[in-house]
Amino acid sequence: MRAGWAAETTYLAPADGPLTFSLRTYRLRPGHGPGPLHSHTVTDSAYFVLSGQVEVRLGDDRHVLGPGDLAFITPGTAHSIENVGADDARILELYAPAEADFVHLRPSPTDAGR
Repeated sequence: MRAGWAAETTYLAPADGPLTFSLRTYRLRPGHGPGPLHSHTVTDSAYFVLSGQVEVRLGDDRHVLGPGDLAFITPGTAHSIENVGADDARILELYAPAEADFVHLRPSPTDAGR
């Protein structure tokens, strides 16, 4: 994640051994998004909202999610996430397989000029 936009805590990752998935949380700060539009070539991923309100872009669709909501992202689906609430949002993110293959598609509007 871009510096200053989110804080990450990794619970399970490839460095921990041969894993079939990785698990981490993000604390997304309000007003610092959306994250970069990207996809994964072979990785399934999911965002589970623990607190706050986020907008998840999946292809051309946008979904506002709150606590308890889940977005499942299949390989090849362009996606990004943004905190659209007034408070920090906490997201649980799962990657399977554990190595997230990040394919940057194009800068988000907030990436311009960086």
